Amino acid sequence: MSEFKQIGRPKPLLDGFDKVTGRTRYAPDL
Repeated sequence: MSEFKQIGRPKPLLDGFDKVTGRTRYAPDL
């Protein structure tokens, strides 16, 4: 759940990409 805090936007889709790409932290707009 800490990933949501890093992203700034609680989106399950981003959570999935964050684990794969890991770029969601730098580009939360994606």
